[in-house]
Amino acid sequence: MCGSGKTTSGPALAGRHGFRFLDADDVHLARNVAKMRAGLPLDAADRAPWLKWLAGLLAGAEAPTTPACSALEARDRETLASRCPQALSVHHAGSRVLTGARLSARTDHYMPASLPESQVTALEAPGEAAHP
Repeated sequence: MCGSGKTTSGPALAGRHGFRFLDADDVHLARNVAKMRAGLPLDAADRAPWLKWLAGLLAGAEAPTTPACSALEARDRETLASRCPQALSVHHAGSRVLTGARLSARTDHYMPASLPESQVTALEAPGEAAHP
């Protein structure tokens, strides 16, 4: 979830284990970035090709890699795990107030502070039932 602290804790976690860090926001498809810049939320159909590409990138990485990725739905995490069965997910979440404050303070990111609400709506925390 955007603004939950993935990009802060991810490099620390990667460094602790000698892994490479990858912020998946940096490798979003151009059309997805344009959509988010315009204040439009991504849906599952928008995220699917990006997650498949990301899973392939991680599977083919020469060094162990810690990605920061908003894999909001169970099927998103399944896509990543299908190519990276050794993957371990860390669930980051934050209150609407916290994530909103963090995003409002950003000046260098394409995600407007109005979009996390769409992520809250799409989020399936680990252990929750997946969409049919």
